[in-house]
Amino acid sequence: MKYIICLTFFVFSHNVNSQTYFISGGAGYGVNGLDYNVYEDEIGYKIAGFGSFGYYLTNKFTLEFCVNIFSNKYLKNGPFQDFSGSFQIIRIMPAVKYKLSKSFYSFYLKGGPSFGFGGNRLSDYYVYNDLPPFDITHLKVNYSGGISPGYLVAFGKDFRLNEEVNNPIFNFYIEYVFIQNFWKPKNITILESCGNPTIDYHPSYMFFTEGIQVGLKYNF
Repeated sequence: MKYIICLTFFVFSHNVNSQTYFISGGAGYGVNGLDYNVYEDEIGYKIAGFGSFGYYLTNKFTLEFCVNIFSNKYLKNGPFQDFSGSFQIIRIMPAVKYKLSKSFYSFYLKGGPSFGFGGNRLSDYYVYNDLPPFDITHLKVNYSGGISPGYLVAFGKDFRLNEEVNNPIFNFYIEYVFIQNFWKPKNITILESCGNPTIDYHPSYMFFTEGIQVGLKYNF
């Protein structure tokens, strides 16, 4: 099992009339995937953390900003080839949340764009020729830069943890979330090269997160 390293950001504010700001933090378990080619695909179950802050537009609609750091590593060894690498990127996701009901617990839908920044991808591979002249092909390359657009969709349930119906101080939530981004690196740096490796100067990646997360929300 591999793990994802995440940071949570909090923003504090105050009440404005009956409309309320909030912060929330949560963690989840699910699938993290990176799709590039048959050798460097990586799909595994991860532990992830999320942080968000937002504003209640009405009793039904909420504007929310989510932050997450996607971090992935892979290692694949074969009879005549070894592949390893890592990938990190920060995702910022503004979303609109719509509450379907208003009671002790309420179902909701959430969706919006996802933007990735500061992407960094390290790829390192060796290919061994088992026939004469028994040579070795090696390439270690770093991809970075560029913006990674995508989208976020989620649905879940909020639970009030106190008696105030309209603006409870604390909410507990559980939700299913799916996030997908696409990334074309802007910079390519060859760190090591041996033999005659094939270099992709225009790589394109797709990566996603899918799973269940739970968290706590504090309303101001």
